[in-house]
Amino acid sequence: MTATIKNDIRPEAVMTEDELRRWEALPPAEQLERLRVAIAGGITSGQSASSMYDIWSRLEARLANAKL
Repeated sequence: MTATIKNDIRPEAVMTEDELRRWEALPPAEQLERLRVAIAGGITSGQSASSMYDIWSRLEARLANAKL
């Protein structure tokens, strides 16, 4: 990433209003760099033992009104 920024937000599939506001405050080039890092991390992370139910349960616990 370009520089240490106070706004240490990562792209997520579902974001809170605060997270989305902080994401949108980043310059487009910084958003693109963070997306590239997130995608690369996902590609190299390997298989997960978590089921889709596990992931959805964690998401609901984090953000009660989450919708896909």
